[in-house]
Amino acid sequence: MKNQYHVHLDLLRAVAVLLVIGFHCDFKILKGGFIGVDVFFVLSGFLITKQIMYYQEYSVANLVDFYCKRIARLAPSLAFLLLMTLIYGFFYYDPSNFDALGKEVFFSSVALLNWLYAQGVDYFSSTDLKLVGHLWSLSVEEQFYFIFVPLCMLLLKHRLLLNISLFIIFAMSILLSEISLHNLDNGAYYLLHFRAFELVQGSILAFHSNKLMRDNKYLAIIGFGIIMLSATLLDGSYSFPGLNALFPTIGTLLVITFGSGIIVPKTLRVLGIISYPLYLLHQPAIVIVHDIYMELEGVYLLILVLLFTVPVAWFLTQFVEFPIRNVVRNGSNRQRGLTVVACVFGLLLTGTFGLVVAKSNGFPQRLQILNPFAYEVSSLHSSPFHNEFKRGFETREGAKILFLGDSLLQQYVKPISEALGVGVQQIDVV
Repeated sequence: MKNQYHVHLDLLRAVAVLLVIGFHCDFKILKGGFIGVDVFFVLSGFLITKQIMYYQEYSVANLVDFYCKRIARLAPSLAFLLLMTLIYGFFYYDPSNFDALGKEVFFSSVALLNWLYAQGVDYFSSTDLKLVGHLWSLSVEEQFYFIFVPLCMLLLKHRLLLNISLFIIFAMSILLSEISLHNLDNGAYYLLHFRAFELVQGSILAFHSNKLMRDNKYLAIIGFGIIMLSATLLDGSYSFPGLNALFPTIGTLLVITFGSGIIVPKTLRVLGIISYPLYLLHQPAIVIVHDIYMELEGVYLLILVLLFTVPVAWFLTQFVEFPIRNVVRNGSNRQRGLTVVACVFGLLLTGTFGLVVAKSNGFPQRLQILNPFAYEVSSLHSSPFHNEFKRGFETREGAKILFLGDSLLQQYVKPISEALGVGVQQIDVV
C-alpha cells in the first residue's frame, strides 16, 4: 500500500486556514470562520488514518516510526513559534501578561493548552487574542495521535471490530458534546472527548476511501458550499461544536470524497502546502499588528497579516520542515534518531523557558534593564503577596482569617492582616 497524494486536499487546507485567519481578523463576512478548525480536524483524522493503514499491522517499530514522522512534521515550526512569542513577550509584555504567556507556552509545548483553557476561557466571549491561543487545536490533535493511533493499529486486522469501535466513539463523543453544551461546560469547546467525533469522521472515511472516493465535481462543490455557508452563518450565538459542527464536517467529507477532479490554482495549492506554519504564525501576527495599529481590522488586517505570514511560512516549510522531514523519512537510523531527539529537545527546552517565566511571575526583573521606570511603577503597583506569603494552603500560628481566591484577592491579604494585626490562612485556588 502506498499513500496517494491528493491535490484537492491542499485546496481544502487553504480554505480552512483562510477561514480561521479571516475570523481572527474580524472579517465580518466570516463570522463563523472558526469552523476552519473543524475542517482541519476531519482532514487530519483522514490523513492520519491513511498513514496508519500504510503500516498494515501493529508493531512497536511501526508505532515509533509513526511518532517520529509526526514529531518531525509538527515540532520544528512549533518550537520556533513558541520561542519567538517568548522573545516578543520578554521585550513588550508587563509581568502579568508575560506570566500568562509563559504558562501558555509551557502547556502548548506538552500538548495540554486545551486543558488550560478549559478551566475558564470562553472562546466566543474573549475579546483579546492571545499570542498562542490558537494552539489549543494542535493540543487536541496531538492527544488524538497518542490515544487513537495505538488503538487503531492494534485493530487493523480486525476491521469489523475497528469500524464498530469508530462508530461508538463517534456517537459517544457527539452525545457528550451536546450534553456538555446543554450544561454550559466551558470545556465543551476545547477537550478531545468533545471533539473526537470530528476526527473520527475522517478516520471512518479513510478506511472506506477505496470504495467511496471518486471524481464528482458537483458533490465536491456542494461540500465547499456547505463549508462556506457554515463560515458565514454560524457564529458564537450557536451551540458549538455539538450537532452544529456536523455541517462543516459533512461538507469536508464531501470535498475529500469527491473533489479529486477539481483543478487547484497554484496560489491556493501553495497556501495549502504551507497551511501548518501559516496557521501557527497568523495569530501572533494579528496580536502584534493590534499592538501597533489598534484600529486596523477586517480586510485590511487580513491583507497585512497574509503579506507578513505567507513568506515566513513558505520559508519555514522549504528550509526547516522539508529538510527535517526528509532526514526522518530517508536518512540513516542514526540521522533519524538524532533529528527526532533534537526536535523533541528544542520543543521541551522552549516549554521549560515558558515554565521559568511563569514560576518567576513574569520575570519583572527584566524591566530593570529594559525600562527602569516601568520596573519602578510595576513594583509600586504589584501585589505584595508573593513576597510575604506562600502559594497553597499555609497555617500560621494564631491565624484568624481565611482568604480563598485567586491573584485578584492576593493584593488585599497583606494590608488586611497588618491592619487587624492577626495571622492569616490563605488558599490559592488558581
